[in-house]
Amino acid sequence: MAWSLALCAGADILTDTFESDTVGQPPAQWTTTDDWNVGVFGGNQLAENADVSGASTARTLDQSLGSTVTQPWTVGFEYDWQWGGDGTNGNYDQTVTMDMLDDSENGYRVAVHQGSINGGAGASDRLMEIYRVDAGIASSALDQGLGYDESGWKSQNSDEPALYPVQMTWDEAGQLTVYRDVGSGWEAVATATDSTYNEFTHVTLGASGWGSSEVPEFDNVTVAIPEPASALLGCLGFCCVRAVVRRRKANHSRKA
Repeated sequence: MAWSLALCAGADILTDTFESDTVGQPPAQWTTTDDWNVGVFGGNQLAENADVSGASTARTLDQSLGSTVTQPWTVGFEYDWQWGGDGTNGNYDQTVTMDMLDDSENGYRVAVHQGSINGGAGASDRLMEIYRVDAGIASSALDQGLGYDESGWKSQNSDEPALYPVQMTWDEAGQLTVYRDVGSGWEAVATATDSTYNEFTHVTLGASGWGSSEVPEFDNVTVAIPEPASALLGCLGFCCVRAVVRRRKANHSRKA
């Protein structure tokens, strides 16, 4: 089971651990395209896509924020894949994304590649990317950085997902920062400034780059708006941080 620790004062406008959903059915609060359902491993529920057809290009989960958000925000999620990679490192093509968008599908994206295999020279240094999204299209990355570079959990002969945490923050000046946590606390791995968009109405999770039985998985999705005073705390270099801790992760060693 999961528990959350709020490191800075703030208000969650969206949080989903999928624990209240029906296993084997689509997650109730999300509009889904393709075969997204709720699975359970080690007593923990999450959203996964078990489509093995290789035919679908629209593999997303989408949820409204309830109103237009113009304040600074922090988005976060955990992810894993069941399969992919060589048992140690992951495949570059297998990618999960999280977008903060307006009603015209404009906004910003964090993209996370499973690993460096087949990614070309320097792939391990561009496993997490920040994009601007224009009318649903993400073109060139605004910045890139380190990720996790881990094979799927079944490819590692594990009994359950490891679940790797990702966060992205945005402020009114247009500064975007992406963070990972390899076990020693949040680390900024990519940052960019783009002030093109400043209103957001919905969040979209997505996955791409597979066509067999790799099975991407999401858990512990959050969108948070910090309290104004929280910026003064300087928590780990950004306004609001949420750390999702799983007791079973104590036995999981991540590569730095």
